[in-house]
Amino acid sequence: MSQSYIVQSGDTLLKIAIDNDVPFTTLLELNPKYQPNPDLIHVGDSIHLPEEIEDEEVEQTNTVEPISKVRPTAETCTLMAAPECEAKEVHDVVFVTGEAMTDFYCLDEKSIQYMDEEAKCMDSLLEGYATLLKETPQGKNVTKQQVEQHAKKRQVWLNDASNAGAICLVESTEAKIGRKVASAFGGSTEKKNDENIKRVDARLEELRKKKTFVEEYSDTFFLEEDSLIELRRRVLTRIQSEIDDLTALSHTVASKKNSPEKPNNQSVNTDNFNSEGKNLVSQKNKRHLVEVYSVKHDKYVYLRSEFVEQEQKRWKPVYKRSNTMQALEQNDKAGFAKAIKEDIKNNIKTSLKDGPVAMKLNEWKADGGHWREFQSKKHLYNDDGKLQFAISKEAQLFRWGAQAAATVKKADIGIGAEASFSLAEATVAIKAYIPYQSGYPVTLSYIDAKGKDATYSFGCFRLNSSMQLSAFTGVMASVMVKGEVPKGDGSIGVLFSPRVGVSTSAKGQVGFKAEGFAGAQAGGELCGGVEWQSPPEDEQKLKPEFKSLAEVKGGGNIAAGLGSGADFQLSLRGQKFYFVCSGRLVWGVGGSGSFGAVIDGGEIWELAKIILKGLQCVGYRQLGNIDKLAYRHLVRASYLAFASDMVQYSDCALQKAIEKSVEKVNEFWDERDRQKEAEYLAQRILEQSIYSETEPNQLLPEVIGIMLETLVEEFLLSMNEKQEMAICVLLKQSTYNWRKFEEILSRMNSTGEKQIGEQVLFTNLSRINEILDGGQQREFNSWVCSLAEDNDQVISTILTPFTSPLPNDRFEKKQELIAMIKESNEGMYV
Repeated sequence: MSQSYIVQSGDTLLKIAIDNDVPFTTLLELNPKYQPNPDLIHVGDSIHLPEEIEDEEVEQTNTVEPISKVRPTAETCTLMAAPECEAKEVHDVVFVTGEAMTDFYCLDEKSIQYMDEEAKCMDSLLEGYATLLKETPQGKNVTKQQVEQHAKKRQVWLNDASNAGAICLVESTEAKIGRKVASAFGGSTEKKNDENIKRVDARLEELRKKKTFVEEYSDTFFLEEDSLIELRRRVLTRIQSEIDDLTALSHTVASKKNSPEKPNNQSVNTDNFNSEGKNLVSQKNKRHLVEVYSVKHDKYVYLRSEFVEQEQKRWKPVYKRSNTMQALEQNDKAGFAKAIKEDIKNNIKTSLKDGPVAMKLNEWKADGGHWREFQSKKHLYNDDGKLQFAISKEAQLFRWGAQAAATVKKADIGIGAEASFSLAEATVAIKAYIPYQSGYPVTLSYIDAKGKDATYSFGCFRLNSSMQLSAFTGVMASVMVKGEVPKGDGSIGVLFSPRVGVSTSAKGQVGFKAEGFAGAQAGGELCGGVEWQSPPEDEQKLKPEFKSLAEVKGGGNIAAGLGSGADFQLSLRGQKFYFVCSGRLVWGVGGSGSFGAVIDGGEIWELAKIILKGLQCVGYRQLGNIDKLAYRHLVRASYLAFASDMVQYSDCALQKAIEKSVEKVNEFWDERDRQKEAEYLAQRILEQSIYSETEPNQLLPEVIGIMLETLVEEFLLSMNEKQEMAICVLLKQSTYNWRKFEEILSRMNSTGEKQIGEQVLFTNLSRINEILDGGQQREFNSWVCSLAEDNDQVISTILTPFTSPLPNDRFEKKQELIAMIKESNEGMYV
């Protein structure tokens, strides 16, 4: 049952997180309506807390023992072996998948007894997998926590299969991970507290900088009136009070660091899902399971490779197989069983005529496995161009595991996804929302005020996918009529392992891999649309719909890395924009790898809106979710939307500018005319109809800084009054907290590059003061103090701009003066 907390007077979301031992990002994840503004909470609000579950240890169960090095001792025996001339009974005839087309073995009673017992062991493992499949989360309301709980069980089963020698892993499974799989999902109290205390420290750093700025802001205009002096005093008092509160909170979280962990199943230690840091060891066995076709049972049975290696020495091969080869070459399916009988009688002294398998051979039609295997080797494709039978090691493992999945038409890829299986071809086609339909909570990655890595929960991603798992390998892959299949490391392991990643081929196909699985040539292809759901504005309203961001196609994608902790990134490479996606957004917790999908047309605007809103949420810190070149395009295009005729002026101008090609934006940027820009800026800022589904408060500090750099300049024969009014309107509408104001002042230059040091803030503030006069100046000073007094995290409503236009007679006289100068200096005005 979910827990809740009722907001009390004096609470902040960060304080609630610390008091309840919950990471701040987790609290945001559970309460998405606060993601746009985490401090906009009210007394009486109900805050969802993680469900408290006793963190029970999941004991590793070993249902099947490893293969014994020796056969069990017989209860009865003879001192002498039977004479070679004595007739031998043949209890079964078996074919081993992948061996020579006509190879087969005759098994005596003891051998078939051991083989049947081994097959039952593998069936018992498969029953455990079938149980997992039935418990797989499915439906529209699947949650991250449900998938994580299911992944625990998958890991336990995988460890069991690996310990038994049924599945060959190439990474060591540490005992404590095997015995206590729950530790892979239970974040420690120390990690929770570390995240929260880093956030407290970053906030303290911001407040100290703000306090220094307000203390040193001693402009003569600022100190002109007693009321302003009193306002500054109150501002400093409020800042100090907040510093004191946060300092006390810092001591609280430090004291919790060594306290007993509160039961909580919310955080996930994803390190335990990745192979990084784990020691690779030699494989336990040479391969996974071995597929054997039994004539007696008329079906495939699956045996551990180590068992086959030991027992095959006791199976009686038939060396002279002329009749069998002739039947195969003549495509004589009806005579195939008879040919086998003839070759057995010619090679082995046996009472096959009356033996246990004789009747089965008489009835056997050779419709199944081995005949199809032979056909697939002789003619790889049938008349329809379809592969008839896949024989690789990965294909055999696939068929073993898919027996359970195929019966219910669902594949276990973390969720119960509808699937279409082709057992002979060892392929499965899956269409599903992954990691699940409700979307995977995504985190923004940024650098906080202390220069530390930090994250912020922000909306959800999902992939509306179409997947094709394929076990084609080697020559079979190279001759496929549909082209190369992307190769990954043991991608068939996707069906079994919670540790799944993505990979990209040289041709741009996106595939996937199961980390730690042997079999480096198994392939799988991933296509689909990456979709985004923004945080809800109000919990009472319907959740926003998912919107398409990028299309993962069969080609055109790229191999692209991501920074530490980043789930996605907008990247510019050459003239193309790419959405770089982490494996976590595809496979959920533990997902690894990354790829880049090209962004087409209007999709760049959807992603740009996420970046604009995300930057606002993290206080315009250095964001890892956009690379430098893409960010430069965003800055330049946004500025030119206001300051040029690159796009036709309309309420969609900002969107159209960002959607322009990089080449076009750079061309306009290189041909800038500052006086014309000032005129465009003044007009468009005052008319306020250019923001294209965004708000003025989402304009980037770099863009506002470049705008102010242009607007504070006085041009010859220019109406500076409009520029002054535009400065006031721009700042009042776009700058809602102190943090952003500092960022704007530090970037007030022609390129928006950040200038380091406190002095640049005062210098640029003075430049703004110089162009303001009279009532505008006084109102501006009051606004600066009010901005410092407000909580930095609160996004204020847009206030009435502080505009004090000149009296009409003064305005008209200046117009007349400009007209006279123009007339006497014809050609001077540009």
